Amino acid sequence: MELLCQVGLAGLTAGILTYCDLDTVFDAPPHTLRWPAWFRLLAWWWGFVLANVLLGSGLYYALRETYLKDLNPWLGAVVAGAGYTAFVRLKFTTVSFHGKDTPIGLETLYEGIKSLVHKRINRIIRLWRMEQCASLAVSNINDLRQRALLMVGSDALISEESRGVATNWIEQVANDESTPDEDRRRHLALFIITERRPSQP
Repeated sequence: MELLCQVGLAGLTAGILTYCDLDTVFDAPPHTLRWPAWFRLLAWWWGFVLANVLLGSGLYYALRETYLKDLNPWLGAVVAGAGYTAFVRLKFTTVSFHGKDTPIGLETLYEGIKSLVHKRINRIIRLWRMEQCASLAVSNINDLRQRALLMVGSDALISEESRGVATNWIEQVANDESTPDEDRRRHLALFIITERRPSQP
């Protein structure tokens, strides 16, 4: 039972780190997606997290009596869960191909799968953001301005300098009468949805 808990701890550590990595890149999965897209997003998102849980657990189980034998078992589980990505980057052998030495290991496979998952998740969230932006962009320019300013003003994670830069950008976009109203509304809507400033108007 103790070994099972340690294997589970290694997997949990790997899973938490994987989730945090996905959330950093994509933010949390949006809850306003239509059901088919929501299901696909959850399948890719949590499927990748689960795959990394199994990888971290398997790594600890395989190394617990060799590389990790000198560590406290619970600490070793955390180390294995947190360091599994370093393991997949190890090169097991080198193959000569067309006169060039090509390292062979798990990294190519892992990075290929990771890239595939990220592309699928990005495609789903990108389509959702496009729909949300189009829906929001029909709002009045002043309403969008007020909403954007409220969002920036209530954000506790940005510095005062960044808040000032964002506020100035919002005011510039909202009041730039040389830019078509539709473009200004689209810029502000995109900023509200993504929390990122698009190209300057």
